[in-house]
Amino acid sequence: MKDETPLPPLTDSDKITFGKHKGKALANVPAHYLLWLYNEGCNDARVKEYIVANLDELEKEAHRNKPYRKW
Repeated sequence: MKDETPLPPLTDSDKITFGKHKGKALANVPAHYLLWLYNEGCNDARVKEYIVANLDELEKEAHRNKPYRKW
C-alpha cells in the first residue's frame, strides 16, 4: 500500500510550477494572475488551496493595483 501522507500547504516562498509565472515564488506572482487562476478553475489543488487561504489579501492587492476591476 502506498503512503498517502498529504503534502504540506504551499507558502509564499514556494514556487509556482506552471504558467507564465513558472518558477516565481508565490509571493511574487501578481495577485490578479492568482485570482484569474482561481476564477478559471485552477487544476493544481495545492495552488488553489494557497489562493483560498490568501484570498482576502489577494483581492485587496489586486484592487490597490487595479481599483476599477471587479474580481
